[in-house]
Amino acid sequence: MKITTLTPRDSFHRIHTYFVGSPYHPDGRTILYTKFRSLRDSAYVCLMDMETGEETVIAESDCRTYHNGAWAYFCDGGKKVLYQKVYDWVSPDKKNNVVVCHDLATGRETSFNGTIGLYFGNIGERYIEVDADFPVDEQEKMAIYTRNIDGTDKRIVATVHDMLAVHPNAKELRNSKATFRLGAQISPDNKRVVLFLVGRANTSIRDYIICDIDGSNPEFHGRIGGHILWHPDGRRILAHVRNSGSSFLEAVRGPDHEDLRHAFVGSYDTGNRRMTLLGDYRLPTDCAPHLAPSPDGTKVVFDLNRPDEMSILLYDFRKKEMRLLCTEKRDLNVEEKDKERMALLHGRKHYDVNAHPVFSHDSRRIVYNSCPDGQVTLRQITL
Repeated sequence: MKITTLTPRDSFHRIHTYFVGSPYHPDGRTILYTKFRSLRDSAYVCLMDMETGEETVIAESDCRTYHNGAWAYFCDGGKKVLYQKVYDWVSPDKKNNVVVCHDLATGRETSFNGTIGLYFGNIGERYIEVDADFPVDEQEKMAIYTRNIDGTDKRIVATVHDMLAVHPNAKELRNSKATFRLGAQISPDNKRVVLFLVGRANTSIRDYIICDIDGSNPEFHGRIGGHILWHPDGRRILAHVRNSGSSFLEAVRGPDHEDLRHAFVGSYDTGNRRMTLLGDYRLPTDCAPHLAPSPDGTKVVFDLNRPDEMSILLYDFRKKEMRLLCTEKRDLNVEEKDKERMALLHGRKHYDVNAHPVFSHDSRRIVYNSCPDGQVTLRQITL
């Protein structure tokens, strides 16, 4: 195993998006990321040739989010890059948000009003978009959509009303006046979507409904876990499993088992609705890992982000073995405290440089965010 730094240490912070695909181009040579000076500065969408180290800035974005940069993703088989040009995350009016599709061969860009869904999943020709922040008495109209990467053909997958129609506790949720947040992920075969229904107002609800990509055949699956991600087989879902956020840990461990005090990485089978814990590695319950499976389906990598330390671990499905890849000190004093974000998260954190490790297409390399000395750089693990 070899660990190398991909990006230089200069005045910019380098940080890649909440990848649910791969920042590696299918050619295996190029990597996609964003860089910026501060939370209040523009983000630059960049490509780097890993053989030469040459960096090319392909776009500039005013998308200011706390750890996602411009939400830049390869799409259409690596021929194009989709990114968020404008995003005002604190404003209830998202009508001015702009998404851009950049053609790498010609440099032509198609822009349109919209928002890239944070947890949308695989990008081919379509991506996920979600409504947000409707008044409580109108929330059932909020919807999850799929949309072509050029902004055309926006289709509703499901509304909150559709999700509550198959939810066993719909009446209770309506009476609670919970404020909902939506999300979704497209399965690797582009045939199904897992829908997120999350309560934000004094609740810890995070329920999942799985349906066909056109919204048909919705099925309630309950609380699978946190930071979920489809396995490449299109049947299993990987998740951060803890007692307060999953309906399945008690069934796996038993109601009196001491391990209920810890969290685990789990694999949920959407066919038989069974959860399997990946090893017996105990995770801190307040340290939710970001999971990413290898494209060949044999491994899953995840991070553990603590205030002063970050670790990356790898689980091998064939060996049924958990392995610690690396541990680094991390310095989160890279930005001034953001008052708006501190208010939204009740003062818990102001800027969170998550490692977000993710595989290359050949399943042999892993890239992640590293910030041990106040700079944010991309580092690569070669297995």
